[in-house]
Amino acid sequence: MINFKVMEKNLSKMSKDELFDELVKNYQIHVKILEDTIKDRDKFIAILERQLTNIDKHIERLYGEIESKDNE
Repeated sequence: MINFKVMEKNLSKMSKDELFDELVKNYQIHVKILEDTIKDRDKFIAILERQLTNIDKHIERLYGEIESKDNE
């Protein structure tokens, strides 16, 4: 759990430049989290696309089997 009182005391001791550095560091952390989330999302989407393609191929094979049974 974050202790905001301690954090406030630490922030109040920082210079303006240190505060800006801390702000930039926090933004960089957020950007990294977003990048990782997007990368993971892209991997997930690629997996789903492959699965859908495989399902489509399987459905086509099933229709082919049904057609061949109808022709017998």
